[in-house]
Amino acid sequence: MRALLLLALGPLLLSACSSKGITQLRAQVRGWSGGTGQIKVLAADQTVLTSSTLDSVGRFTLPLPDAQLLSAFLRASLLPDGQNASSHCTGSVTSSGPAARFYQISQLSAFPAGGAAPLTLVSQTRSNDPVGAQRLDQRGLVYASAATRVQGERRCPMASASGARTITASFALNLKAGWNDVVSRQSQDADGNSASRLESVGDDGFEGWAVK
Repeated sequence: MRALLLLALGPLLLSACSSKGITQLRAQVRGWSGGTGQIKVLAADQTVLTSSTLDSVGRFTLPLPDAQLLSAFLRASLLPDGQNASSHCTGSVTSSGPAARFYQISQLSAFPAGGAAPLTLVSQTRSNDPVGAQRLDQRGLVYASAATRVQGERRCPMASASGARTITASFALNLKAGWNDVVSRQSQDADGNSASRLESVGDDGFEGWAVK
């Protein structure tokens, strides 16, 4: 799938009121040739949570879904289901607001004109180091139903054809009620052990988007 870059238009993420979090995303797809189309946020079951027009040069303003639209999709934990439930994992992730519920956006779907196949947009930077480790910083958004701090680490052993490996997920989030900017710092070493750390960031951390 060809790569496209999204550029910020002024403040990339705009908040109508800082105490209520981010309310919309404004960006432009560089090199867009799909005509007038649509940008959508799709839930795991393909429910459209929000959408907006993508103009002929790739610009859009996407309203972020509100609490009512998200209510059926909110989760009690930001951990992947397998890591959250497995009895083989060690460590814990805690929330200072136990009643807080979450929704995470790590990608958008761009639908070109004429019914062409949709493109998956992500905001990320990738790097490799000389000893074979791979690193990826992927930016996204987290909705919290109430202000909370999410902290901790969960380590899970996994078996694979090449041998045992470990998957680690850690969190350093200071979330206000509503939408928040986050970055997932992901890495994998030469032995296949992987780690991800989800952190709060400011809106200036969103520098570019590309098709996955």
